[in-house]
Amino acid sequence: MRIRPFTPLFLLPGALALAGCGGPGASLPDNPLPRSAPLGAYGAKDINLQVTAAGASVTLQCGQSAQITQPLVLDAAGHFDVTGTLVPFQAFPVPPPKPVPARFTGTTDGKTMTLTITPAPGRYLPPGTNAYALTYGSLPTLDFGGCPG
Repeated sequence: MRIRPFTPLFLLPGALALAGCGGPGASLPDNPLPRSAPLGAYGAKDINLQVTAAGASVTLQCGQSAQITQPLVLDAAGHFDVTGTLVPFQAFPVPPPKPVPARFTGTTDGKTMTLTITPAPGRYLPPGTNAYALTYGSLPTLDFGGCPG
């Protein structure tokens, strides 16, 4: 005598009903959780960016630095718009400058990143130093020889 596997037929209607939830063509979102910029180093001429889960640290030419104080969460197109602080350039010999609020905007596809740094009103970055094109995993080339002051 051969024993056949038991199939509880009373479960079949419920399973079929659940399979049809949402109707034809229904699907889950591609990524229901926010995406963030890949963690790690991005580099370019005059900038080094280290992305962490909590935000990022930025080293710029002429002794400038910045801290992005929130994760680089990306929208569907890979854009980000976050805040942080910037320690702007100040010629020596003077006391070190204090951090000022700044806005950091840009896009990334995970391999390249554009980054624009906008300091608080009344503060500036040396001309031509607020927009960058960075590459993931690339080493920066920081040139401190061309700093004014």
